Amino acid sequence: QCLATSLSAQRSCTSGTGVIQGTVRDDSTEAAIGGSWVALIWPFCRVVTDSAGRFRFERLPAAAIQIDAGYPGYRRFGRIVGGDEVQLRIFLACFGDEARL
Repeated sequence: QCLATSLSAQRSCTSGTGVIQGTVRDDSTEAAIGGSWVALIWPFCRVVTDSAGRFRFERLPAAAIQIDAGYPGYRRFGRIVGGDEVQLRIFLACFGDEARL
């Protein structure tokens, strides 16, 4: 189950020790996209980025985890990540462009 912590951009998801954190940015301008959503598929857990585009998931299992992100007007991002501590810079592209990591 996904439990809220002090920041809306941060979640504790299970009883593991893994962390996935990073930022969501516009692919062409590299500006932060505050208010974008970032979700883990399993364990299901979702956050909304803060005004600087930051997000953080804590207490994750040691396994490969699919992470998705999106914002209206942008293509949805999806990638499988794994490791004890993962740092991501997610770049969302406008419709018609490809997203990059």
